[in-house]
Amino acid sequence: MSRYCLVLAIFAAISGSVYSAEPAHAQMPSCLVGQWNASDLDETFKGVFANIPNAQIDRVGGDVVLLIQPSGAYEIRYVGLIVYATLPTGPSAMAMDGPLKGRMQEIQPGIVVGSINESDVTSTATILGVSTTNEILFQGQSPTGSPVDYDCDGNWLSFIFNTPRTGQQFSFTFVR
Repeated sequence: MSRYCLVLAIFAAISGSVYSAEPAHAQMPSCLVGQWNASDLDETFKGVFANIPNAQIDRVGGDVVLLIQPSGAYEIRYVGLIVYATLPTGPSAMAMDGPLKGRMQEIQPGIVVGSINESDVTSTATILGVSTTNEILFQGQSPTGSPVDYDCDGNWLSFIFNTPRTGQQFSFTFVR
């Protein structure tokens, strides 16, 4: 089950690190603004789970849509996202559906922090043939957030995460 906690943490991270200060509501850089669709989720999750012993991502289906407004307000929509994995306990799957909303701000060029204001995301984890469905509440995860690097141009956007404990770096990439 702890493997799925990591999956949830990753989804929270992509949603923007929680930041305790009220955002200044400055305009977002134009390369961030718009509608984005997650790109190559199979390879993304394989990279995320690469350092977890005996965990293998078999395939990923569904979509993640990110909408960023010029004000920094954003929405992430998990649309039938499902991650199939083989763990030491056997085949497993985790599905996520629903939106979450928040606000992000650029604190310096190439770095954003964010907050999550509303979540209507549900997840269903299936392990050893037993399924459990829960509503995921991302709000209030941490009193201080970590800045997240990003890189973008007109057609793609990538958020780059560093895992302090392992030093592992991975990214989530979106395309228009």
